[in-house]
Amino acid sequence: MTKHLNNDAKASIDMSLSPHDQAVRLMASWISAIADQVKNPVAGISAAATLIEKEMSSFRSAKNWDPAIVEEAVRLMLERLRTFDNYLAELSGFTRPAEIHATWFDVRSEWGAIEQFINRRINQNFKLRTKFADSAMLYADIERFKAVLTAVVLNSVEACGAMINPEMVLTMERLVAPGSPRGVTIKLTDNGPGFSKDAVIQGLVPFFTTKEAGTGLGLAMVEKYLRAHGGWVRIDNSPAGGAEVSLFFPSPEKDPSRPSQSDSR
Repeated sequence: MTKHLNNDAKASIDMSLSPHDQAVRLMASWISAIADQVKNPVAGISAAATLIEKEMSSFRSAKNWDPAIVEEAVRLMLERLRTFDNYLAELSGFTRPAEIHATWFDVRSEWGAIEQFINRRINQNFKLRTKFADSAMLYADIERFKAVLTAVVLNSVEACGAMINPEMVLTMERLVAPGSPRGVTIKLTDNGPGFSKDAVIQGLVPFFTTKEAGTGLGLAMVEKYLRAHGGWVRIDNSPAGGAEVSLFFPSPEKDPSRPSQSDSR
């Protein structure tokens, strides 16, 4: 799921450095990544404001001026401001503690609302098929669950690019084998180019990105929410090709296939 790897991301992990120097270098790379994200929309807003100023000057001096230029400049400013606002919201969400209010719910019965939530936030064409286990009960914060699936699907859609028709398969399996953690594993596989070796290693590191317009917070936020649930995230390439993201949600000792009336929704 990658295009290129920037030097800052490579420098974020270097086992030859002391723990202190590693922390300093990692912090520096994070600050650099934040600065780049802030610089781009600000530069666009500045250029658009310059165009407006020039056109207004022509108007005041009774010279010919083109209102279409002003309209385009305003559109550009608003677009850049929305990008900036979205990034700040994403950054703010990443720095806030993840509050989890987990309950039992049936993913099948909630899937219509979950799918609508995903589609409203991803303005690109893609296909998403589901393969649920016999029991689709999950113990999780449903709002965080929606955010996690949206981030994973968006990451997949962006990685597939315009040359590929993004197709994803979402599977859900319950783990009940003796000696293994009790819970549910959800996997999303796609038909894209897959993760690079570097992305498999560092893909969950905050601000690591291989996309020209990426923030490096999507999968990092996913891991944050899964950790808050007591679970984990793994990224790899599927044996059949494409990328594979695995999400593990632990379950209480109580049998999740037989929730009490107070647990079910």
